[in-house]
Amino acid sequence: QLFMTEKPVTARIFHFLTRLLSDFMLKPIESMASRLCKIGRTSPADLNKVLKPARVQTGNNDDIQHFLRKEGGLPMIDLTHVAPTEAIKIIIGASSQNYPGWIQTQEDELNLLQRRDWEQSFGDARKADVILAEHVWEHLTYEEGVEAARICYDFLNDGGYIRCAVPDGFFQNEWYQNMVQIGGPGPKDHPAASHKIVHTYISLTRMFEEAGFKVRLLEYCDEEGRFHYREWDPQGGFIYRSYRYDHRNKEGNLGFVSLIADAVKE
Repeated sequence: QLFMTEKPVTARIFHFLTRLLSDFMLKPIESMASRLCKIGRTSPADLNKVLKPARVQTGNNDDIQHFLRKEGGLPMIDLTHVAPTEAIKIIIGASSQNYPGWIQTQEDELNLLQRRDWEQSFGDARKADVILAEHVWEHLTYEEGVEAARICYDFLNDGGYIRCAVPDGFFQNEWYQNMVQIGGPGPKDHPAASHKIVHTYISLTRMFEEAGFKVRLLEYCDEEGRFHYREWDPQGGFIYRSYRYDHRNKEGNLGFVSLIADAVKE
């Protein structure tokens, strides 16, 4: 009766539940929690604050918010705080990137190759306006990149775009190319160890065009290694590893560049 009242379930109720927790009781309470989220009586974020310590106590240290979303069919990202008139701006594979007005997501929340993640998050009611991906697409094969772009296309509003930055295969710098190559420079724990492709403006443009986008190149090197730059607004998607913002670019010398493009859904 308590859970089915009109008022939202508060954290205090779950504090009471967690006092009763033991290993054999954890799963039933999680099941109840998942149902409460589905009917709108509470949120995964609130439950996470209360149930996560209980999971630690019972030796189950998974994130309850992630559990509820993956197993309970709940949205992988929370869009309820975004007003209907407000643009939805998503950061894919954000890591530590966190910008005001943008929704930060990680691979296990919104996977570029998992359409179900996007369906659970957006449903039929909302679509994104901007998707920001700084050094993400190089972790996909060309074919995976096309598939990821197609999924994004389906969940973008008309006029929306992906701002994508990847390492540039035409940048003439031996140290750089050794670092960004397929498989990375060697160490298995290096961030580039999972690189599957080194794009050029030719391959990146073709990849997004195959998915239906029109591509606008912002920064890139051509076949001769010449660097090309088109003015772009950082408010429309900030890229740190870029001509203007990377600390390795100074006094007119390019120390680190990215191939940057806007893939626009027309």
